[in-house]
Amino acid sequence: MKDYDQNQKFNPQEHKPWIQFLRLLGNGFARFLLSAALIIGLWKIIWTYSTFSILDQGQKRFFNFLVTVFSLALGLNLATSLKSVAIKCRWWILSWEKRPLEDV
Repeated sequence: MKDYDQNQKFNPQEHKPWIQFLRLLGNGFARFLLSAALIIGLWKIIWTYSTFSILDQGQKRFFNFLVTVFSLALGLNLATSLKSVAIKCRWWILSWEKRPLEDV
């Protein structure tokens, strides 16, 4: 992407929708893979600790720590993904009709 200074105007003819589509698809797929990795990690932690019959105090604290960290990471990942989708949908909805750039 080119860096524009204040004296240059944006040229709409330079817009390449396929490049934008591929970039959006790649970013969405990367977010999906991160979400899937966090879900698999959380499942693996719970599955591993379910095989223990008795946990001592240190093991309980470590299990709670891992579950809390993975749950928070997953929640933050999903929240930022939904925010990103909402922002992208906003521009998609705004593109339905022509508007002057000053209004956008």
